[in-house]
Amino acid sequence: MKHRLSAASAVCLIFLPLTLSAAQPSNSDRSAASYQFALGKLLAVEGSVQEALAGFERGEKLAPDSPETVYVFLEHAQLLARAAQYARNPSQRDENLLQAAEKMSAARRLAPENLDVLRAVGDVYIDLAASDPKAIETAR
Repeated sequence: MKHRLSAASAVCLIFLPLTLSAAQPSNSDRSAASYQFALGKLLAVEGSVQEALAGFERGEKLAPDSPETVYVFLEHAQLLARAAQYARNPSQRDENLLQAAEKMSAARRLAPENLDVLRAVGDVYIDLAASDPKAIETAR
């Protein structure tokens, strides 16, 4: 039995590798994202919070949908949550926590069953519940 491809199927097969490569970050992007993650962690330990946050942001942009990026989002969110704890201005505290919640949502989208992510989601939303009582539902 012979199988014949239609012209549309043939075109799809030709462009499939291009579509897949566009959807997945390249190895160099993943390496650069890993570098930005490590740099962000080192800067955070050193106390250079703004530079660390910028490093995490760059890492997230380089490989936004890569499974490895889960930990970039996670560390970014945890650093924002720690910065919120030390913020003197309540509006800055809330802004940092809201940004942390956004980063946790991205991490959770990539790894919904990851226990590190789920624990951190709870921590961030419990802190956020001090200013937004509805956040406690997400923490559960």
